[in-house]
Amino acid sequence: MHIYVKNNGVTLVILAIVIIVLMIIVGVSLNSGLSSADEVADDRTGTELSIVEQAVIEQYTLLLTENQDGKIATKILEDVSLEDDTDRPSTLIGTRIANVSTLNSYGFNQYLVDYSNIDDMKYEDYYYFLDESDLEELGISDNKSDEEIQNHSYIVNYSTGEVFDTKNKKYYTSKDPIYLDGTNSKINTETYNFTDE
Repeated sequence: MHIYVKNNGVTLVILAIVIIVLMIIVGVSLNSGLSSADEVADDRTGTELSIVEQAVIEQYTLLLTENQDGKIATKILEDVSLEDDTDRPSTLIGTRIANVSTLNSYGFNQYLVDYSNIDDMKYEDYYYFLDESDLEELGISDNKSDEEIQNHSYIVNYSTGEVFDTKNKKYYTSKDPIYLDGTNSKINTETYNFTDE
């Protein structure tokens, strides 16, 4: 009596095919996981920028309520903080940015306000740099969820509502989505009237 044993082993070709299929599945899984992490980071940054924008809107509304808007700004050669900018309305918190080269040095390359006619610029038309103490003065440090925002600095414009995160190089305004590299796809010189909404 002979017993025949059937060889059910896996050939090298089948093994190679299985390994390739598994590598494809792992690659697709990793790629979707990484893009999900990027989307979460973008969503968090967008939320932080919108919180800063809301504080800017509140300050601009306060400026309008107190009838302090429309005041022609004194000329400055270097960036100047609120305590040294004596004629500036106190609602415009932060360091007033003197020129375009300062904006560019932070990676903020395209913006809505034109600095070319500095003689007629109003205080609210300038861009302002907000550091940790400025954010605190705006009330953005009262709770734990705002701690991440405190680790950033921002460039804002009170009249247009623009916010630029200098750390992440992200631009935000409620009229447009977030753009990478400090750019805004539509450039114009319109100011944004928050009282219309």
